[in-house]
Amino acid sequence: MGGASTFGPFFAAGHVAAMVSGSRRDGFSRPYQCAAVAGSLFYGLVGLALLGLFLRRWFERWVVGATLLALTFGTNLFHYLTFDAVYSHAFSFAAIAFVLWSSVRLVERPSWVQALLLGLGIGLVAASRPPNLVVVLFPLLIGVRAWADVRARAKALLTHPALLAAAVVGCLVFVLPQLLYWHNLTGPFGVNAYGSSPRLVLTHPHLVAVAFSVRKGLFFWTPLVARGIVGLRFLRGRARTLLLAAALALVVNFWVVASWSQWWYGGSFGARAIVECLARVAIGVASATRPGGVIDKLGKGLALTGQSVPSFWLALLLVLVLAVQLEWLPPFGQGGWKHLLLAAIRSGAFSLTPSTRLPRSAFCRVCPCDHPSF
Repeated sequence: MGGASTFGPFFAAGHVAAMVSGSRRDGFSRPYQCAAVAGSLFYGLVGLALLGLFLRRWFERWVVGATLLALTFGTNLFHYLTFDAVYSHAFSFAAIAFVLWSSVRLVERPSWVQALLLGLGIGLVAASRPPNLVVVLFPLLIGVRAWADVRARAKALLTHPALLAAAVVGCLVFVLPQLLYWHNLTGPFGVNAYGSSPRLVLTHPHLVAVAFSVRKGLFFWTPLVARGIVGLRFLRGRARTLLLAAALALVVNFWVVASWSQWWYGGSFGARAIVECLARVAIGVASATRPGGVIDKLGKGLALTGQSVPSFWLALLLVLVLAVQLEWLPPFGQGGWKHLLLAAIRSGAFSLTPSTRLPRSAFCRVCPCDHPSF
């Protein structure tokens, strides 16, 4: 029901455009396709705007801008906003960004209106992709830094039943029609839309494959996520109220995604089940964006080394160490992906400087300037 409610207005616009242009009114002609792309772009931009408003509470303007730019074009988010626009990832991303933003609003200004908005966001997330319901951990844990905060949060929920009731009502606005629809069609209130297979098996997650596989591995296809995870450690000094909420929500989300029996999620570009998770990854990316910090100095050192070392000497050193001494990679020949790594490392080392230091210098020069921003 989440996809139907969010794409409904754009489908109607595509239907009107098909009637006016004389195209086929079958839901698949060009006007419908353009409307679907427009819908995904709209929800993607809304999600980025809400995420920017959320991050601006803790990070500088240029850091937020650089984070949103990296998130859009450094991951598979742009692909699902444009090419595979009919997937649910665009509006799920926007819904999770809305949950993050409304969680902070509820903490800052507790009221039944803010609680209702938060419930609506959580309900939309659940009705769009039920596994993403783990996002509910974020509003429950935001601001929690010690065990005493957990007790205080539980006490606050019990002493403010009106806020809790408003959130539940907002959630049911989207969840209840979905449950009734399943019950009317199949009998039970919950159903696996894929049939008996694939299915969710929480006791047997494919953690290594989902993280590192060449097929659809998260860190292989979207290495920016690794930066976001490493950046969470910096939240202790910049936004400690977000640390537990962001970290635990990411861990649980990753476990749930890896527990899908068809862990590569069929035909997709990269790890598509993590697209919605990028809104929380952005917290770590923004926290790790520190000019002059440890990561920045390490990047400059690696880039300088890659630019300075002669290519022929680096190639001989790689063969000697990785192929001859450690026997991790084949020194020559052809075959699988391992035969490509030595050449790829040697070729990529020289281009490391223009691909890392030049964008870094441009960000540091342009981002502090006055621009229209959040």
